Amino acid sequence: SQFKISTIYSSKLVDSITHDNSIVFMHGILGSKKNFRTAAKQIITEKYHFNTSVTLDHRGHGNSNIPPFLDGPIQNNVSSCAEDIHHLFSQPHLKLLGNTPMVLCGHSFGGKVALMYLKHCIASGRPLPQHTWILDSIPGTYNKSLDAMQKHDSSVTYVLESVRRLYAMPTDVFRCKDSVVQALLSRDISMGMVQWIATNLVPVEDGHEKAKRVRFSFDINTIVDLFDDFCGLDMWDFVHDFARMESQQPATIHFIRAGRNTLWDPSAVAALKTLSAESSATSTYVSSPSSSASRTSPTNKVLLHHMEHVGHWLHAEDLHGLLAIIARHSSLQ
Repeated sequence: SQFKISTIYSSKLVDSITHDNSIVFMHGILGSKKNFRTAAKQIITEKYHFNTSVTLDHRGHGNSNIPPFLDGPIQNNVSSCAEDIHHLFSQPHLKLLGNTPMVLCGHSFGGKVALMYLKHCIASGRPLPQHTWILDSIPGTYNKSLDAMQKHDSSVTYVLESVRRLYAMPTDVFRCKDSVVQALLSRDISMGMVQWIATNLVPVEDGHEKAKRVRFSFDINTIVDLFDDFCGLDMWDFVHDFARMESQQPATIHFIRAGRNTLWDPSAVAALKTLSAESSATSTYVSSPSSSASRTSPTNKVLLHHMEHVGHWLHAEDLHGLLAIIARHSSLQ
């Protein structure tokens, strides 16, 4: 079958829509394009000034499949997901994005995909998004041991293992949606988290009628591969190099830290604060017409923003606050 990245595309009915006002949202592990459907719709209202928005399913998630045309074994990792995004932006139905959107947002796993997308753009000479937003995702490796110590709802490792166990249970838990829900609840996962996971359940066609049987729209083995690569991938060197890189059209990486996410390492926060302070100072310094530095090429920026009152699911807890920060610092408000 043909490789497909599934999207939800939204745009205003205006005389001219260009990639200068476009934004793309990318979800995290076990998520789907539906996670940012509301965000994608709201951000193209007059309040936020964007004209075009796209939210997508990563490979193995939602309605996206896995590329069948690659030579050799399929590599399901962060890098391949980034290449999927390049492939997506070349599709005719997204031509209004140009070669890249003006703003790219990635939550959690999607944040590392966004960083890798930037890295690929720089390596291949492709245009960069002007603003890349990393939503509650740390550039460094992800500590699985620390993750496993979190309460079950907050442990990706535990949730993934719980989903995998469904396929090995002696009874047919996929006979109906409620059976899947009850099996996950028995793993001491909260109803809220179980209901979110259950949004990935789709009916199984049985002849001419839809039966009660269900299946997950995602491919659990692909997702485990992606999560393993995400955990071991360290992109700190790229972030530091990016902040020092001179460019005729400087770009900015914005990190948003959710204050109630306890997995943020103090050293990571300190490192991003330092980069953010340096970027802010450089911006102020070179803006002075009398400064000799104003004649040099501007550098890219790395900025840190805080949403102290929210947890990891910041787009669910305070969507309006999140969109306001993105619009304000993306020079659209």
